[in-house]
Amino acid sequence: MERSVRILFALVLGLCLVATAAWADEPFRVSNIRVEGLVRISDGTLFNYLPIQPGDVVDSAKLASALRAVYRAGFFRDVEFRRDGDDLVIVVDERPAIESFSVTGNKEIKTEELERVLIQAGLAEGRIFDRSTLDQVTQELVRQYHSRGRYGVEVKSDVTEVGSNQVRVAILVKEGEISGIRQINIVGNTAFPDDKLLEQFELKTPSTFTFISADDRYAREKLGSDLEKLRSYYMDRGYANFRIESTQVAVSPDRRGVYVTINIREGDIYTIKETKLVGDLPIAESALTPFVVHRAGDRFAMARVNATSELIKQRLGADGFAFAEVSPFPELDHDKKEVSLTFLVEAGARVYVRRINFRSTGETDDNVYRREMRQLEGTWLTNALIDRSRLRIARLPFVEDVDHKVERVPGSEDEVEVDFDIKERQAGTFNASLGFGGSTTGAFVDFSISHSNFLGTGNRVQIALNSRNYAQSYSLSLTEPYWNIDNVSRTLSMYYNVADSLGVDLETISRENFGVTMSFRWPLSEYSSFSFGTSITKTDFAVGARTASPTVYAFVTNPNHGDIYEINAGFGQITNGTRYRTLLMTGGWSFDTRNRAIFADRGMLRQLTADIAVYPGDVQWWALRGTQTNYFPVSRGLTLGVDTEIGLVSPYGTSGDVPPDRKLFGGGADSVRGFRDAYLGPTYQLGNNQPTPTGGNLRVSVQSELLLPNLFADDPTAPPKNGRVGLFVDVGMVYATVSDFDVNQLRASGGIAASFLTPIGAMRFSFAYPFRSEDTDQTERFQFTIGTLF
Repeated sequence: MERSVRILFALVLGLCLVATAAWADEPFRVSNIRVEGLVRISDGTLFNYLPIQPGDVVDSAKLASALRAVYRAGFFRDVEFRRDGDDLVIVVDERPAIESFSVTGNKEIKTEELERVLIQAGLAEGRIFDRSTLDQVTQELVRQYHSRGRYGVEVKSDVTEVGSNQVRVAILVKEGEISGIRQINIVGNTAFPDDKLLEQFELKTPSTFTFISADDRYAREKLGSDLEKLRSYYMDRGYANFRIESTQVAVSPDRRGVYVTINIREGDIYTIKETKLVGDLPIAESALTPFVVHRAGDRFAMARVNATSELIKQRLGADGFAFAEVSPFPELDHDKKEVSLTFLVEAGARVYVRRINFRSTGETDDNVYRREMRQLEGTWLTNALIDRSRLRIARLPFVEDVDHKVERVPGSEDEVEVDFDIKERQAGTFNASLGFGGSTTGAFVDFSISHSNFLGTGNRVQIALNSRNYAQSYSLSLTEPYWNIDNVSRTLSMYYNVADSLGVDLETISRENFGVTMSFRWPLSEYSSFSFGTSITKTDFAVGARTASPTVYAFVTNPNHGDIYEINAGFGQITNGTRYRTLLMTGGWSFDTRNRAIFADRGMLRQLTADIAVYPGDVQWWALRGTQTNYFPVSRGLTLGVDTEIGLVSPYGTSGDVPPDRKLFGGGADSVRGFRDAYLGPTYQLGNNQPTPTGGNLRVSVQSELLLPNLFADDPTAPPKNGRVGLFVDVGMVYATVSDFDVNQLRASGGIAASFLTPIGAMRFSFAYPFRSEDTDQTERFQFTIGTLF
């Protein structure tokens, strides 16, 4: 169609030129220019393209040039020059304008994306209509659908005249079905079998699971990626002269099946003869040589060649040469099957950071982000420090995502500015509720505010008030992550709570606590820190003589645990109690390489904490807890998370036992899911035959979870932002004493879990099947918890 239009245009133009030559063989001076046929186009617009003005002397050559210039403006279907005495008369036939433009039937390619391309091509409401442009766009649209595996697509255009020299343009799309891959053939391979090579491909032939993964749907981009994987597979195994000779894609007559044939030439296996560094070496060659991972005699591997280039660039970047380029040049000796590797180093100028800018979606103080910087202004630009700075910002609990870019300063060869684009998430929660829970719970009031970026300072503040007829609690805490110039953090907290139980059942227990805490954390290195703190707590613990477990009753009635008392409530009911003070010293060490504080998918968190209740407190006990959380990237957005915990608690000195509320409990979201919270481990049968957990001195648990990619995100392999789902297996148990440890007593469960960030906190759901349990265990298949955002 386009060729036909061009031929017709050439014929019309030729006839016009002949006609022009017939009456303009002799030059003449133009006294006036008249235009006929204009409707929407103004005279002035045409004159902008006309290289002739009144008073000019014109001949046939100049008129032909002017005719071409007016045609090239694109406004007219036909242009004719006439002479009326000394007047030049231009007769035009305007192209129609587009009154409206529509695209229907498209689903694979979004309408917004199509409209953007169409506007760039000139097909939009109010623009001049050009049939050849419409045909080109239609053909390109067909090619785009073919590249996405839809070979049965039909794209038609409909142009309707609506009067006033206007047209209505509609593109009608019938996408058809995505063509499936029937067969992939690799021709020319002898070193590796077909199935081994096809394992590297993303494109697959139909199988049991491809209807879910859609890997059997042809797409040109996927094929291009697979060809690169095939080339890398061979070149990483020594085949330095491997070639893909050709690729044929054939479509079945019904346009639903695709057959791919790849012709390759494997070549021979090559070894490394020598490696050299040449070019601009701003630092000693001996400092770069250790980063050359190939040695003479090694089998050639392109992945190692690329790794060498990247390592040398990183090493140069550490000294400020952030834009260094390292280009490998392999020279092949086909006779000896050897490769001489030459790395051309172009370090460029050493670059300094003039300024670091932060662009945030919130009201956070600039200093909150600036104090996380490991790259400083006025110093060399070091890519490793930039990456570490970005990671530290990403790990702030109120940051959802962060990206950065380095821009050269205009007019300067050695200065740059670094811009951090930060997207903040919900930094805190607010929750308030008032209600009546029946005769058992009675009226209740819940109120809590927690914020990890209070007033944009990066400080963490939490206030909570909870009141029920069997328990009340009040707490206030403040954490300053950068309390002083040495990056020491400080936490101050105060709390008061009173309850009629240990928080696990409505038994006859009364416990009242009031305490204050102060703790500090010192950074030891970029990844590790040490913490130390102290707290003072005053406790009043009372139990019914007939309704308490033996361990709780023994603690309360032991005179070594404080001031004991006894109350005769009548009817044979005796309440025993003790009042004691606890001076607790705490210490801890942590090593954290996670890429995010919330929803991490890489790195490790290792923590060791120690608590010891010391004199002059009334009780003496100690506790140790060790945890380690690892995230192992598996593939394509899959991550394996493993969380291991061992906890110990024990009395010492004159104390006969650990306070009941300091015992270790298990079960629930943070231990072994599928078992009732706090009921995993030792229990005691009360008079109502209901088991009451008494806790233990040893707790072990391992939570392993396969975290799934976010299939609803634009990039499923990207780290999750507001939620994630995983398949888990949990193993653990709580033992009364360390000597009671028995592997055969471990409980286990498996299931599916999900976590989401919401305005009222972090919600966690799990559905578990306890596949290793006892009949006496308290199990819960479905569990739900609400925490905070940090």
